[in-house]
Amino acid sequence: MLTTLFASIRTNPLLLRQKQPDMIRKLQTQATNTEAQGTGNKVTDQEASFATLLEAHGFAFQPKATATAAAATAPGKYYNYQVNGSQRSIDFRAFEHDGTAVTRHMDLDLKHTTSDVFFLNDGWFHKDVVYIVTWDRRTSAPRKKKTTEPATLIALGQDIPSPEESACMEELLAIKKKYNTEFKGCGSLSTYIRFANRYKCDRFTPEETERLYGRILAHASSSSSSSASPTATATAPP
Repeated sequence: MLTTLFASIRTNPLLLRQKQPDMIRKLQTQATNTEAQGTGNKVTDQEASFATLLEAHGFAFQPKATATAAAATAPGKYYNYQVNGSQRSIDFRAFEHDGTAVTRHMDLDLKHTTSDVFFLNDGWFHKDVVYIVTWDRRTSAPRKKKTTEPATLIALGQDIPSPEESACMEELLAIKKKYNTEFKGCGSLSTYIRFANRYKCDRFTPEETERLYGRILAHASSSSSSSASPTATATAPP
């Protein structure tokens, strides 16, 4: 559904690094209307650039307030922003509508870093969510003057972490759930465990980036004829 858009990003990673003040204002209106204003819901340049690309590829913005009234949507291609609220995965949902129901949808979460590490904070990678990560990949040899190039990863959540990383995170999530549901605090102290997870981009070599993108294309091909209704998914904080 978005393979042409993805191809354009891969051809020119700078497309996600544009200044789009009008689009920021457009998306910010939704963020401020649905949540209390704060730094957590500030629209990023990356998000505004992606929304601009969506509209350039024929997707019309649908405010989240009307997203539940899918049956009233005219046939066409649409996108929602911050489907599950501020600071919660996912950032975008793109979908096609036949006038009666949603026929296809794709959930996307965006990450950007000016270093080689991006933040997952209290979240983790979610199955069937497309992650778009932009960073500067080092091209110079170690101990040489650092040179970089803009890089972009486009991959499914289930394909990014290694089996060892997934097993580790599953164990940590179980510990977190146990203490947040069973532990009642101590005296006047009430506690709630949150993570501050980060993920390094160094494993996203050009070869690995290409392999993971190939998985996206295979997934898109296998699901192109299937129908899907948009339900709120991947609601853990990013």
